[in-house]
Amino acid sequence: MEIDKQTRTFALIGILSVITFGCVHRAEKEIERKVAVQSPVSNVQEFSDESDKIINEADNISDAQRAKLVVLRRETLYKIEQKDQEEMRLRLVLLKEILKNDDKQIEVNLMKQKIKKLNKEKYNILMSAMKESNRILGKSYDDKDNFDFDHTIREHEIR
Repeated sequence: MEIDKQTRTFALIGILSVITFGCVHRAEKEIERKVAVQSPVSNVQEFSDESDKIINEADNISDAQRAKLVVLRRETLYKIEQKDQEEMRLRLVLLKEILKNDDKQIEVNLMKQKIKKLNKEKYNILMSAMKESNRILGKSYDDKDNFDFDHTIREHEIR
């Protein structure tokens, strides 16, 4: 009995899907393990100190790379902090508006859109820093990032 081409193709796709899922699942478990053993940080300063320590203790990079990474990290944190401050101010105004008896839904919706935009901008800052970090380290970076930021934000929108 001979299996037709379409059946073989579907079977191959199924096998590859199972293999891919297994690899992704193992990678997710490895990430969870690494995050679990990472010391927690509760504010930007602690994050800054810890990231400086990680960069300074890396023994597989040159002093020039280390210096560029420290500058990049500081610039990135500053940019994100600016966006965070703007978002927090906007969220406070949003809270005040929501608590009013006569809240203006159009303003509430606009503020929600602005918060979403700020988070997307922060994500883009991080991706740009990641790309630059890889360039500094001489590593390749996939510009075709398939992460759907808008979909992820929709899942966590303020309702």
